[in-house]
Amino acid sequence: MSKHGLEVTGVGRVGAVPDVMVLDAGVEVVAQDPGSAYQRATEALTGLREAALAASIAPADLQTTQVLLHPVHDRDGVVSGHQASLGLAIVVRDLAGSGSVIDAVTTGAGEHARLNGIRLEHSDPTALADEARRRAFADARARAMELAQLAGRPLGECAWVAEADDRGPAPRMMAAQMAVDPGQVEQVVSLITRWRFAD
Repeated sequence: MSKHGLEVTGVGRVGAVPDVMVLDAGVEVVAQDPGSAYQRATEALTGLREAALAASIAPADLQTTQVLLHPVHDRDGVVSGHQASLGLAIVVRDLAGSGSVIDAVTTGAGEHARLNGIRLEHSDPTALADEARRRAFADARARAMELAQLAGRPLGECAWVAEADDRGPAPRMMAAQMAVDPGQVEQVVSLITRWRFAD
């Protein structure tokens, strides 16, 4: 704080229930030669992909995330086979049916199916950020008014503002027919503000 004004940071928080799930799925196959490993992995991933489409997942909500092929060594360091790993991110926009999607894709890929985790998101993070920003500015104004009163000075206009922390929605709690418990995501925005005194 100076004789000309003061600087305060306001924080705005907005919580919301996630309405989108991103499923990190894939397949893993070990075979004697690399060609066989990759071919069998491709076939398994095709089954996984077709199962996702049959579960009402839109083609635009499928994205290849991993293509790996590497040798497998035994205890003596000798190459004993090859492993192919293929990954697919699946965006599930109906959380109520997410359990059935998980069941479908694992069945579609058979014994080679792999589930690497889920991520729960909100479909409109911009709206959450906008509301958090409004709350952050209101918080900054309230803090500035309190400090001005303590200093015995009238609060004037906001002369400068900057966003100090731009974090995307983060899960507060998350648990994963299986039933998926959505928990809540929280958007946090911090604003640094500078205010003039009115006198």
